[in-house]
Amino acid sequence: MIQCPDAHLFCASCITSYASGLLGSHNPNIICMDQSGCKLPFPVSELRRMLTEKLMKLYDRVKQNKDIEAAELENLEECPYCEYKVVIDNENEKLFRCENEECGAVTCRGCKKLDHLPRSCKEVEDDKHLDGRHQVEEAMTRALMRNCPKCQKAFVKDMGCNKMMCPHCRTMSCYSCRQEIQGYDHFDQTGADVPSTSKKCKLWEPVEQRHHEEVVAAAKQAVEEYKQQHPELDEDSIKVDLPAAPPPVPAPGVPAPLPMVAYNLMPGRAMPARIPAAYGVQMPLPPLPRLNLPVYNPPLPVPLPVVVPRRRPRRARRH
Repeated sequence: MIQCPDAHLFCASCITSYASGLLGSHNPNIICMDQSGCKLPFPVSELRRMLTEKLMKLYDRVKQNKDIEAAELENLEECPYCEYKVVIDNENEKLFRCENEECGAVTCRGCKKLDHLPRSCKEVEDDKHLDGRHQVEEAMTRALMRNCPKCQKAFVKDMGCNKMMCPHCRTMSCYSCRQEIQGYDHFDQTGADVPSTSKKCKLWEPVEQRHHEEVVAAAKQAVEEYKQQHPELDEDSIKVDLPAAPPPVPAPGVPAPLPMVAYNLMPGRAMPARIPAAYGVQMPLPPLPRLNLPVYNPPLPVPLPVVVPRRRPRRARRH
């Protein structure tokens, strides 16, 4: 049992629960809670007798902080990593040395970060922005790469289907889901431009579109993770240039027009205004470049005289 100076008694569980709530809200004033309206504080000796060692340490720390705040000391500074406080009168002192045995951190008085001398606070901040951009760029690179599920060797696909074979251990894997496979049964083998309801990974798909989507998603995720680790940074300071989006993929069943157009740059040759493309689609001809080429007109050939051979008369035969 514990009692206040006015002899109001309380059990250990009640005073422990009551003190935990007050100290949790950074209030060290543990006063009597009797219904008569008594507001006398419990003696510290009584609190030490009833409270646990952990609660008493919290009580001492909270009470000390309240006493320091009430004193309104000038040049009072606090360790960024613990509650240790000290008065520093020397304005030329660049570092804060925490004397708390459990902490012992040496920090910069300007930016409150760990000791970074001889670099300035601005240089450290610029390096942090650079580290953030590097982290985002590395995430974008990892999104482009695949690792063999067996030997973990990295590779990148430039073209072809999604059935990959590791050049080192010959293990087959799916480029889409990155899992080890045994053959083509893993894939939906319909064409990339053919509609399908299968839930299997596509065997054929535009690799440029997949790379663009994965890189953009990895960059956004890396930026969000870095912002959570460094909430004081601005998102624009770690922003990186994203790759340009590839041309849109045509809808299934709609053939794409031929992308190549051949120019006829022979002088003096006429060209049609439109040329036929694939599947009967008429594709406008792009404008020709203006080339200052000399027009070559070959001379007309001189006609040669026609010589008609003379036929010899036939002689009559004698009988």
